Amino acid sequence: MQSGRPQIHKMHENTVTVFKTLLEWYIDDAYVSRNEVGLIQIDNPRHYKSIDDLYLAAKVSASVSPSSVSTSSNALHQEDIEAFKLKCLDFFIEGANQVEKRHKQMIVQKRTATTTPTGAILPEPEKTPFGLLGSFAAA
Repeated sequence: MQSGRPQIHKMHENTVTVFKTLLEWYIDDAYVSRNEVGLIQIDNPRHYKSIDDLYLAAKVSASVSPSSVSTSSNALHQEDIEAFKLKCLDFFIEGANQVEKRHKQMIVQKRTATTTPTGAILPEPEKTPFGLLGSFAAA
């Protein structure tokens, strides 16, 4: 688990990828793609996909499709399917909340920490104004 070089940047990238993938399972694709990951409103139902468009994986989707349900000997009722999909939606929302709760700083962070070859984390550089306004501010 130890490495000669810092690996925090990989954890950041992987966490953001997992979080975004989870959001794409239940939030409108256009909304996810046009917003920064840290600014997506994960609890806002206005941005949710319709219950029939949730990501449920291939086998689950096939199992609850109208054609397989009507031919199955253990026929599921439409109310049961809707209840199942709502529980999946609740699960996705809770998962996104938990990832955000534990990794909020990492998800929102735009700058990966700069490190020295020894692994020391360097402070974020100060922003200095430049141009005509910068010369007046510096005086």
